[in-house]
Amino acid sequence: MRERFLRRVALKSRREENPDIISPTLMRIIRYQIAQHEPRFGWEAEGKAGPLSASPLGLYRRMELEYDLEKVKLLPPILPGKIIAVGRNYPLHAQEQSVEIPEIPIIFLKPLSSVIGPGDAIQLPPQSQHVEH
Repeated sequence: MRERFLRRVALKSRREENPDIISPTLMRIIRYQIAQHEPRFGWEAEGKAGPLSASPLGLYRRMELEYDLEKVKLLPPILPGKIIAVGRNYPLHAQEQSVEIPEIPIIFLKPLSSVIGPGDAIQLPPQSQHVEH
């Protein structure tokens, strides 16, 4: 606990000297879009959002440009690819549904549109009887 505290104090001190230093403890990595511009990865902290200089999976810096968070559209945090899901693989979930855990896993695919951004509406198919999210 003390070690974590000391690291945060050291990072805060370095950040005051160089505000471009990024720490996941001080900001969130997001995907966002401004008006008609291309979606991009960025950062969000203290009600502001802005672009990163490169992919969040590599070395990056926080760029000077920033927007009020209300002016950006937050997008899904990942670019969806193939989504493969396994049903009833958690004992507690199977118990909640009063069903047995199958010996052979139930595997199914989800459409790419099932990954949505924060605050986006969950669209239910009209024929839905029971939907979990």
